Amino acid sequence: MANITLNYKGLTGKRGTVTVDDTGNVLSIITAIVADEDPTVGVLTGNDYDIALERDTSITDVNNGSDAISDHIVDGDTIICIDDKKNLTSTNTKEVRQNRKLRIASVKRLADSVANIGSPSNDRYTLNTAQIPNPYEGNAVNVDDDENTGSLVVGRPWT
Repeated sequence: MANITLNYKGLTGKRGTVTVDDTGNVLSIITAIVADEDPTVGVLTGNDYDIALERDTSITDVNNGSDAISDHIVDGDTIICIDDKKNLTSTNTKEVRQNRKLRIASVKRLADSVANIGSPSNDRYTLNTAQIPNPYEGNAVNVDDDENTGSLVVGRPWT
């Protein structure tokens, strides 16, 4: 049992490092990356991620999720994160993908605010889905069901 440090390129574009126990399974890497990439907003989940090993992209959470990390990954390797493509036709409806992209954007907006100012001064990183005009419902848009009633809101859907 040894801790190894992995580099990653996250869903938000963040590049960082995480330390994991190499006896854990490949899926446990996602948990470590989520905790590092989204420590403040807390909107990303492991279900948002697919991962692949940069030096051998055939090593993924889908193909090797239950394998021990040490079976494929060594200290210093880089993990590439992409938004989840598992179950694309069954559970990843347009609504699910839209919401995932908006959650990722929320984390990016907060990170940009902190990086540029030094503290979260941009209060427009919180997603308010009620301000999305005609959001997807499953794979369809219901044009008669406009959740965003009333006049336009500045900065929508960010509050």
